[in-house]
Order: sequence, then C-alpha cells, then structure tokens
Amino acid sequence: MSRLFVLVLVCFSFSLAGQDVEGFFGDIRKRIQNKEYFKISGSASARAGLNFFDDRGSGAPQRNQNSNYGFNAGLNLDFLGIKAPFTAAFSNGNALYNLPSYGFAGLSPSYKWITLHAGDRSMNFSPYSLSGVNFRGGGFELKPGKFEISGMMGKLRRARIEDAGSIQDIETAYRRVGQGLKVGFNNEGTKVSASLFASSDRLTLDEEDLDPQLNASPERNMVLTLSGEQKISKLLKVSGEWARSVLTRDENALDLDDPTGQTRLFGLFDPNATTTAADAYNVAVTLSPSFGDLNLRYERVEPEYSTHGSLFFQNDLENITTGITAPLFDNKVTLTANVGLQRNDLDNSAAANNRRFIGSLNANYTASDRLNLNASFSNFTTTNRHKAIAVNNLLVDSVVIAQTQQSVDLTASYLLDALGENVLIASGSYQRAALIRDEEVDQDQLSNFSMLMLSYARQKQEARGSLTGTLLFHRNATPDLNITTVGPNVGYNLQVLGEDGSVGINAGYQIAFTTFLDQPGLESSSDGVLQSGLNFSYQITEKQTVNAMASFINAGGSEARPGYSDVQLGINYGFSF
Repeated sequence: MSRLFVLVLVCFSFSLAGQDVEGFFGDIRKRIQNKEYFKISGSASARAGLNFFDDRGSGAPQRNQNSNYGFNAGLNLDFLGIKAPFTAAFSNGNALYNLPSYGFAGLSPSYKWITLHAGDRSMNFSPYSLSGVNFRGGGFELKPGKFEISGMMGKLRRARIEDAGSIQDIETAYRRVGQGLKVGFNNEGTKVSASLFASSDRLTLDEEDLDPQLNASPERNMVLTLSGEQKISKLLKVSGEWARSVLTRDENALDLDDPTGQTRLFGLFDPNATTTAADAYNVAVTLSPSFGDLNLRYERVEPEYSTHGSLFFQNDLENITTGITAPLFDNKVTLTANVGLQRNDLDNSAAANNRRFIGSLNANYTASDRLNLNASFSNFTTTNRHKAIAVNNLLVDSVVIAQTQQSVDLTASYLLDALGENVLIASGSYQRAALIRDEEVDQDQLSNFSMLMLSYARQKQEARGSLTGTLLFHRNATPDLNITTVGPNVGYNLQVLGEDGSVGINAGYQIAFTTFLDQPGLESSSDGVLQSGLNFSYQITEKQTVNAMASFINAGGSEARPGYSDVQLGINYGFSF
C-alpha cells in the first residue's frame, strides 16, 4: 500500500506540472499584493460545571461527577487563499462511568483542487469499504481537472465526539491502523472510480497483560471496490458498484498451503486459515422525466461480508427496490417513496430465512399558508448512534450503536394567526431498534421507542418575551423493563439589558411508570420527577458571549427506584471570530 502512495505523489507532480502554474498561484500573489495575509472566522467556547448530588439516604447512585470542563472550537482559517477548516474538542474524564478524558482536533486545508486532512478526520470511499469511521492521521483529496485522487492513513475506530459516552466497547484490544487510496475520473456524465482500503490490528498491550477471557485476536482486512456511472441521455442514467472484502479473523492462525484466488484478492492479500472473502455489488437505473425521478435498484451483499471501514455492516441480504421522487399538486405535496423485496440466507446455511417487503415513504404536504403536514415511514435497516434517555437514574446518558429496523414519524404544524405569533405543533414517532454487540445484531435486546408531543409557542413581534409549553409522552419497551414517562413542561424567555441579555426559566413534572419484566420480585412503580432550570445569556461584545445555567431535579423514590436530588451549575464562554 505504501508504494501506491508514492505512485500518487508522482501523479500529483505530473498533474501540477500540467496545470497553468501562473494561474494556479495567481490568487496567492493577489492576496500578498493586497496585504490580505490571514483571515479567520468561526467560534470557540469553553465550559465548566459543578454537580451537587444528594441521595437522601436512599442509596441512589450519583448521576454526574462533581465537576466537569471542556473546550470546543470550529474555525475557518484562510492563509493567502489556502482555506483550512479546523475543529477541536476536549473534555475531562468521567470516573463514575469509567470514561477517559478525550481530545479531538483536526485540520483540512484546501487550495483550488487540493485538500489535505490532518488529525481526527473522516473520509468516504464507498459504503462497502471506508464509510462512517473517523481516523486519526492524515489524508488528501486531489481533483486536477477531470481526475480525482484521494488517500488516507491513520488509526481507526477511535470514538468520535458523540461516542465519548458510549456504553459499548467500540475500541478493540488492538490499535487498528488503516490506509486507503481511491482514484477516479469524472467527465460530463461519465464517472468511474476504484479504491483499495486495507487495515490491520497492532497490539496495544504486552502479551502477558492481555486478559485471556477476552479472546481478542488481531484482524486484517482489505477491500477493493470498482464503481461507475454513465448518463446515457437527459432522461436515463445507469450506475453500479462492485466490492470484494477479504478478512482475516486471527493473524496468528496457520497459513494456507494453497489459498484460493478469491482470498488472495488478485495477489494483494496473504490469507491464512481464518481468512474469508465475500462480494457486494449493486446496479441502479434512474429515469428523470419532467415530473420527477424514477429509479430501479438491485443490491446483493454476500454472507460474511465485513469491512473495518464501518462501525457495523449489514450482510447476507439481497434487495430489489424501486423508487420515485416527485412534486405533486402544484408543488403542494413532495413525495419520496421506495418499495421492494428483501431476502437473506443467500447461501442456504442459516437455520431460518426471511423474505420480506421493504419500503420507505416521506411525504410533505403544504395544505395552506398556516398548515404543514409531514409523514415518513421506513423499515429499511440502518445503523445509527442512539442516545439513551436518562429517566430517574435508571439509564445512563450514553451513546449506543444500534440497528434501526422500523421507524414512523408524523408531524403537523399550524400557525394560529396570520402573523405566525402563535404556533401549535403535534408530532409522534415510533422506532424499533436492536443493540449491536461485538459486531453482531442482538435480537434479544430489541427496544421499541414511542413518543407523542404537543407543543405551543407564542412570540409576539414587538414583545421582549416568548412562551413555550409542551406535553410529552415517551415509552421505551425492552425485554427487561418498560419505562413510560408523561408530563408537561413550560418555559419563558425574556430579553433583558436592552438586546444584549436574556433570561430563561423552565419547569416540568413527569410521572415515570416502570415495569420490571425480568425481575418478578420487583413491583411496578410510578414516581414523580420535578425538573426546573434557569439560564442567563449575555453578549459582552459583538464577538463575546457568556452563558450561565442552573438546573434542579427532584426524583421521588420507591423500593425499586431510590429517589434523589440533583443540582447542576454551569458556565460557558464563547468567542466568535
């Protein structure tokens, strides 16, 4: 793989030589002449917080650590026309949940058709290879003329900012290092590309320090992809992609005496006794008549297909789908729909197979100037990060990797007056998801989330204050327990100190009903949770703001769920450039 990077550098040199060098550096020279050397925009903020917890003798575990602090920045740097977006986030650790302190920082300078990546970054080659996983290292994207060349190298599977509170073991016992290269050509309706992604595990501990019960084995993976797209006419476009992934589950296993060509990946990979190879591919045809877009798509992912470039990859499936996107009834309705069939057990080796109807629908209807309706449904399987809701210390605020299997969303908004000063919103949603553990979907850990919400907002055009009110119903049903919460919440915000400051206050009361299914000895309970908060925001200067907040939670207790009181104080300082 390293030789490929050398080849890219050679290609880059020829590409630069073939460009109009005078025009390429013309913008830089103009910036120097105008003495516009450096520009910066964006914002940075720092926060600190304190927590005061009282279990009132109930033995309830503390929900937050006593103190916390953090820093975030999102800056757009511009040096002589070389633009460099910079992001960073730092936070202290959390001893209560064994979460380490974390730091993320990344820079992506770009000029003309050259983009470089350094630090904590992400790049996408293909949904079948590198997609959705951040890496700590370096990368580049070159687009000279009709050609596209990109590459990366760095450590994989580092938790992202939103993964910092994960309850799952996203990190492995080994340091996973990946590198990849993608080349492509794009010329007025013709697109072709090829990519090669490789990764391997390197031990982070001494052999004697490894826990033998973890059964951790170093893995190695390589994925080759080929894709193309051709626009045949204004109405017709065809596209397709093929990928082969070769995965070694244990690098320490015995080598194969006579490996097959498939596991050798055209001589690029050295397999052993634990190596498997699998293919994935899709073909799509798209029609674009005047009234919208129509598409027909076929996808097949063989069993055991896996890639280190994704947090989780769904395999052993075959999809045949068709879809339409079209505005209807003088653009009052926007409709996007996909329907089809899906089957698994492609190699007839599973104990049970499944053939099912799959589909998704999203419809938006602008009934009038005041009324807007939206409905969506999907039973396509997708992998997402879900945030668990903390209800009276039963669940920890955390991020989990889960496979969403079905979702329904309905929303209606209505302006109660012609000026839009009073707005009523009603929404409901349902979602079924299964937890992913050790790269396997755990069907025994299904969760069914239901939510109903009715909210009202009032904001007079000349008034300094605004009022909101919400009635919320939420239910989380799992194999172990069912939690249902219902209650109102009201909030009021008022501008103070001219237009430089604002004060907000909110209060809510929820009743939490809990039913334990796996512990018959625990009786069902219903407990009240009182929440209130106060926040103050002040714009010190045009570029500086400070925010202070205080919140209080008083949770009633029972035999199954001990009560507690919790006070949190926080301050945040922000600076915009």
